[in-house]
Amino acid sequence: MWLTYRTYKKTNKISFVILLILFIYGGITNAQNARTALRAGNKAYHSDNFQQAEVEYRKGLSIDSLSMPGKYNLANSLYKQHKYDKASEIYNDLLNDQKLSKSQKSKIYHNLGNALYNQQMYKESIESYKHALRNNPKDLATKDNLRLALQQLKQNQNQQQNQQQQNQQQQQDEQQQQQQQQQGQNKQDEKEQKQEQKKESQISKEDAERMLNANQEDEKKTQEKVKQIEGAGKRNIEKDW
Repeated sequence: MWLTYRTYKKTNKISFVILLILFIYGGITNAQNARTALRAGNKAYHSDNFQQAEVEYRKGLSIDSLSMPGKYNLANSLYKQHKYDKASEIYNDLLNDQKLSKSQKSKIYHNLGNALYNQQMYKESIESYKHALRNNPKDLATKDNLRLALQQLKQNQNQQQNQQQQNQQQQQDEQQQQQQQQQGQNKQDEKEQKQEQKKESQISKEDAERMLNANQEDEKKTQEKVKQIEGAGKRNIEKDW
């Protein structure tokens, strides 16, 4: 059926209004669903069911990914599950929002400091606590945590220094022991060398004595031969004469 221009225009206007209503309704529905998930997460969180709270917060963020309360509460639920590294990532992401109030920044920095402290990142946690106090100088809880972090950092530095000194002392002891062992080995080698030289000297002396005896024996034999020759010559002379 052919439509007149007025009818066509009126139909388009009605379609646009319907789409607008559906869009607004869909947005309202999504917002309601996100708030429902947030409330469910809060209920689970206050019941100490932090794992379920995480599930609900993530469900809400899948609908409204920009929800500041959803992100903040998700980070807190992760912290309660000792997932400090993941919680730290979300806290840092939240701090990129330029619309945060000083009160909000103070809370986020405080929780970030706690997450870093539990990862034994004491220097970083100290900086977070300082940022929190810059935004809320009257926060006594943050002041206490800052004091504890400073004490822990100093204690760790002392422990590291003591450990380094122990390692150095151990290395010196090992070097000294090696030197003593080497000296002992050198003395043993020297002793064995002297014994070997003495043995060689004794062998040479015995050889010399044997050679001397052999020479004396040869000389004796030679003298005996000479006497025999001289004796034989005299007998011949006498016989002829």
